[in-house]
Amino acid sequence: MPDTNPVTFKPIRVETHHDFRGSMVEIVNRLNSTPEIAKLVLVNPIYALRDINVTLSKEMEQHIFQTFTQPPAMQQRLTELAAQIQPELDKLPGKPAIPATPQQNADLLFRSMGIAPLPGDSPDQLARERLNAYWRRHHLIPLLIDYQRVARGGLVFFPRATYDAYKSGALKQQWLTSIRFGAPPPDAKS
Repeated sequence: MPDTNPVTFKPIRVETHHDFRGSMVEIVNRLNSTPEIAKLVLVNPIYALRDINVTLSKEMEQHIFQTFTQPPAMQQRLTELAAQIQPELDKLPGKPAIPATPQQNADLLFRSMGIAPLPGDSPDQLARERLNAYWRRHHLIPLLIDYQRVARGGLVFFPRATYDAYKSGALKQQWLTSIRFGAPPPDAKS
């Protein structure tokens, strides 16, 4: 794969949030000088930082991942919903946890809550999207729907192979290729 970033930068090692803040001006300057890499922050910011020779500790990678995929407002909403849901779940046999998988959804609704599966639904798997069909069957289901909707939100970091495909130009998306740095938008009036 051809290297679309021939610029070589001096290494920056980021161990802590303080290090990241202290390096921010240099990181922004590097991204501004390599707009083809700066765009890739939208695909996976961790790989884009590596491409400009910024190495993150595992803790900082996790921090960036969590900040992008579950911003503070989303985390707050999940905490609020969990505080409403878990006490109700604790009243059910076996005190189930908040479901996170189709199997856990089915276990909760069909076994713990005693709701009969609708025609066509498996008693062993219930996709998040199918919860809506059950929203009137138990007072807790609308909260579970909201919890799973919020938990699913946030940005998705693409894996290395997808990142590399965008970087090489093998994959293209209009939203990504339309980003321009340092120039006014095409329809801007001078």
